[in-house]
Amino acid sequence: MLAVDEAAQLSVPLLRQLVARHPRATLLFATTTGGYEGTGQGFVHRFLSALHSDPRPLLRPLLDVPIRWAEGDPLEAWVDDRLLLAPQVPSPPAPTAALGVSTPDLGHPDQADLLRDVVALLTHAHYRTTPSDLQRLLDSPNLSVAVLHDHDGRVAAVNLLAQEGRLPPELCEAMVDGRTRIRGQALADTLVCHTGHPEAGPWPMVRSVRIATHPALRRSGLGARLARHAHDHHHPELFGTLFGATPELLRFRRAQGYRLVRLGASRGSRTGEPSA
Repeated sequence: MLAVDEAAQLSVPLLRQLVARHPRATLLFATTTGGYEGTGQGFVHRFLSALHSDPRPLLRPLLDVPIRWAEGDPLEAWVDDRLLLAPQVPSPPAPTAALGVSTPDLGHPDQADLLRDVVALLTHAHYRTTPSDLQRLLDSPNLSVAVLHDHDGRVAAVNLLAQEGRLPPELCEAMVDGRTRIRGQALADTLVCHTGHPEAGPWPMVRSVRIATHPALRRSGLGARLARHAHDHHHPELFGTLFGATPELLRFRRAQGYRLVRLGASRGSRTGEPSA
């Protein structure tokens, strides 16, 4: 028997190696899968899904009795509500529903329900969502979101975009020389610092931070539709994105016209994948 507590703290490749190296063992993996701990949804979407190919039966007992709070504690409910710690994925639109794209202001009080749906999709689609992501989504002036939804407001997919670039040339030279680094400009920082192209810093850029599709509607072309919407409605010098390199994501981005310009030399501690 092999038991691993706080299993989401380990990278997905390491968890897979443990499974492969103990083909006759009973394996126990205990971890928090909700909230923002460890690799979060990476454990669910990348590791548990891989276990279905293992011949051993997969059991998923869930602990739903509170251990840190009294059951029905109003303070817990208040914290969960304010920080969206337990967002529920919205009901998917009907397969025949007409879907439209909008770019709502998620910080507006009238958009509170839509904000919850958007955060739920982003949280369940990505392994490293944190409470600060919610803060940036509401407060960062360079972030915008495009939502694919039906006429009843049910969310099918989300594309989170960041306006980047327009950096002064002298700042770019300082970045190349290693005298300074910048935050909130992941695409510009990568092109200037890691690929040695200071001329790219002043260009206006649009970065696709994250595309998330409802779990029931994945592989139906909705992510590609949102990518095309961004390409049609923004006109920067370049579009770009950064992500943990998997064959599936590389194929998706290449199908939208992107090309790989840099592959990280090391693997991420959480994903076990190099950055693209």
